[in-house]
Amino acid sequence: KNLEVIVVNDHSDDHTFALVSEMSKHDGRLKLIDNQTEKRGAPVCRNIGHKESNGKYVIFLDADDLLSRNCLENRVNKIENSPECDFFVFQCELFREVPGDIGLYWNYFSSENDLDRFIRVDTPWHTSGPIWKKSAITAIGGWDESVLAWQDWEFHIRALIANLSYKKEAVVDFYYRKEVKNSISSKDGTIDRSLYFSELYKSICIYLMNGKKLTKKRKDYLFFRFFKLAQYSMFSFNDINFVIKILKNANQVKLINSFSVYFISYLLFLFTRKNYLSNKIGWYALKEYLLKSNYIGHLQGSTELFKE
Repeated sequence: KNLEVIVVNDHSDDHTFALVSEMSKHDGRLKLIDNQTEKRGAPVCRNIGHKESNGKYVIFLDADDLLSRNCLENRVNKIENSPECDFFVFQCELFREVPGDIGLYWNYFSSENDLDRFIRVDTPWHTSGPIWKKSAITAIGGWDESVLAWQDWEFHIRALIANLSYKKEAVVDFYYRKEVKNSISSKDGTIDRSLYFSELYKSICIYLMNGKKLTKKRKDYLFFRFFKLAQYSMFSFNDINFVIKILKNANQVKLINSFSVYFISYLLFLFTRKNYLSNKIGWYALKEYLLKSNYIGHLQGSTELFKE
């Protein structure tokens, strides 16, 4: 009964606004908000919904999410019985047409540190997995509206760096529709997008440094993100100056030294040459340098790092 559903229309041009508007006339628990600002995107809408909410707890949902019948009751009971918690996390199951038709989880909980898992992009839970105290969202400043992609990743990392208290329960109480399509969109392969991710990784490093949580392991994980981005960018754009710009961001947060910025960029340049000898020399030298540089101490067994 004590339920409030807030739908934020983010400049949608389909029939959803009219449909929800009609539904809200018959159910006072449903509130429709039209985003009238020039800003767009999930973080903007989530902040609007959070601000307009009147309840003690909030759950962030997207159009592809489906809650089980007992989800809300179960979550409220759990977090009410754990007053020390700022949020409580539950598991997600994927589906295509109806829940249960795939039989796969979003991810599994484990004993590994959740912040480490997020940083190495093994995201332990889905955006709709937690129920939050509204006050906890306010305490960390809400969603960062400047983050254009991987907003959920950035948001949860900030929450964990801020030492918000939480618990997890390995119970599926909601479902996420997994569309059958390539997850890489056409806009992924642009210089601007690569530079954006470089800046995002740098900002995560800064958050970790300010929170005194940038361990050697996390430095390795984050350098790995920079390196793979630089490798992808060299293959895609064949521009060594752009790769240098990416790696300079890693240098600014002290993941690598200034010499390494240029040396790694040059070796990547050699590796992407069509000349067989240059390619093999560049790749061998790159592997040897990374292994001896101690930039990847926790990743030396990673096959993905040295995938040609």
